[in-house]
Amino acid sequence: MTRPLRILVSAVCLPIAAFCLFGFLAAFEPGVTVGWKVAYAILGSGSLAAAVLPWLLHRSPE
Repeated sequence: MTRPLRILVSAVCLPIAAFCLFGFLAAFEPGVTVGWKVAYAILGSGSLAAAVLPWLLHRSPE
């Protein structure tokens, strides 16, 4: 994956992860079902992994 594509993927996924973190914390208000917490946790973790993994798995050309 090229550097600009990794930057684009991270630029899209990090705001989604931040939104899910806020939603996860807001889901602790009274009257909110557990399903929202689970959904925010799964989506946030997935988008955070999608933002970080391209940088960790990058192999520089030799």
